[in-house]
Amino acid sequence: MMTKEIRVLTGVHRGAALRLSPGRWQIGADPTADIQLSDWRQAPLLLLIGQDGGTRTQADDADAAERPLADMRAVRFGDIVLCLGDADAPWPDDAALLEQLEPVATTVAAVPVPARGRPAAHWLMALGAVLGLATGGVAIYSQPSRADDLPRHDQLLRQVRQQLLQLRQPDLEALVQGDLIVVRGLVGNSAQAAAVRQMLQSLAPTQSLADIATVSDVIANIQDTLRDHGLRVGYEGQGRFVVDGSSARAAELNQTVTQLAADFGPDVKQIRGRITPLRRDWAAGNNDSALATDALQYVQAQDGSKHFPGVRE
Repeated sequence: MMTKEIRVLTGVHRGAALRLSPGRWQIGADPTADIQLSDWRQAPLLLLIGQDGGTRTQADDADAAERPLADMRAVRFGDIVLCLGDADAPWPDDAALLEQLEPVATTVAAVPVPARGRPAAHWLMALGAVLGLATGGVAIYSQPSRADDLPRHDQLLRQVRQQLLQLRQPDLEALVQGDLIVVRGLVGNSAQAAAVRQMLQSLAPTQSLADIATVSDVIANIQDTLRDHGLRVGYEGQGRFVVDGSSARAAELNQTVTQLAADFGPDVKQIRGRITPLRRDWAAGNNDSALATDALQYVQAQDGSKHFPGVRE
């Protein structure tokens, strides 16, 4: 029996790798998918792995035709690029795989569906626990090619960078990878991501790739993983996130936050936990009201006194 490996080369989960046994695997954004990618914007896709190691893809429809999928060939599904190969064979690094990405017109594509307003929940926890998420070991990237080393891309690269400045996207970078202009990094939300994709479609429809994730998706993933309504997730810029608030599970949650950054792609540089413990005598039954804003948080007891979480009294 041959074990295959699937690698995520772009998107929120760029750098993740999973070992897959022969069988039928569904890829999608829904929590019921076997391989759940929170930023998957296509219809669910079936990955069929035979006992002989042969691999095919099929739209999640009994009447859809099967398509062969070659080993060690990067394939684009919307903004997500995946690659499948023998788990025990030598692999090229991710940059080399992206360089041989086929043009847009000839790539295998799933049927698009409208973008979800909120990413699927618990991708990090469910995928890591059930399938064994490999983090940190496959995020290998070559240094960006200099524009003066690639004169045929020089003008286009300058145009893309100028457009990114006009779109006010400081956390995005444009670089040349193989025959593609790749724009990667973080944008604020899906509307900003759409604007970047539209710009690339206008300037270089067959020579560009948007390898971008949204801050809103990352924040939603963090919130869904922590499952604590008393916490606030903020973005500080340059790929750095922070989690604030108070919780009875402060120590546990701070440890979880520290480990979370490794479950995202390299665009997420840091996630800091600033979660303070709640005093045990601040139970809901002993308090008349609670107030929380971005600048102030306190619990008012029945005698009218106000207690501020995180402040020693």
